[in-house]
Amino acid sequence: MKILFCRHGESLENAKGRMATVINDAPLTKKGLKQTHAFIPIFREYGVKKVYYSPKERTKKIGKIIDEKLKIPHETVNGLTERNWGSWGHLPWHEVSERLSKLSIKKRYEMTPPGGESWKQFERRLLKAIQKIEVESKKEGYDTVAIVTHRGSLRAMFPVLLGESIKKHREYSTDVGSISVMNKKDKPHYSLSVLNVVPKRGLKF
Repeated sequence: MKILFCRHGESLENAKGRMATVINDAPLTKKGLKQTHAFIPIFREYGVKKVYYSPKERTKKIGKIIDEKLKIPHETVNGLTERNWGSWGHLPWHEVSERLSKLSIKKRYEMTPPGGESWKQFERRLLKAIQKIEVESKKEGYDTVAIVTHRGSLRAMFPVLLGESIKKHREYSTDVGSISVMNKKDKPHYSLSVLNVVPKRGLKF
């Protein structure tokens, strides 16, 4: 099985840089829309059979584009959405990052923001969504699928899927509009063949 992990295109909040709020449902910018369209030729090249995506506005836009360009199945999966930061969600990321930087990696993993979910809970939710996708793919005969989600979701998933320490999560901070590719055969973990490539519209890998 092969999964193309895509980080959504640039959103209005992404364009604000460090002042972007941690939780938001901002739409794509014009640049972000072009980046999303640029996924399509890559999906064709890899023979993607189905696309799964987070319910946020900036990720689910891919559904409309697929209907127009590819005509393949696609589905919203709530478990793929970004981490619930609770009352910290309205803060800009640099403020949250400053709070987290004072904690050890173990405490960061287990700490739950007020009204939110811990990194550990977030990770388990994401992996449950991946397991659901794996089961469906095997049942339906999908050998290649794509997932469109968020930077935080990818950072949380990648070390676990690759059988690595969570300490390596920063190495998987992907760019907006990027694609990473993982492969899995008859073994517990995936292998990484492509990391953080941002295709231009119409340009193949």
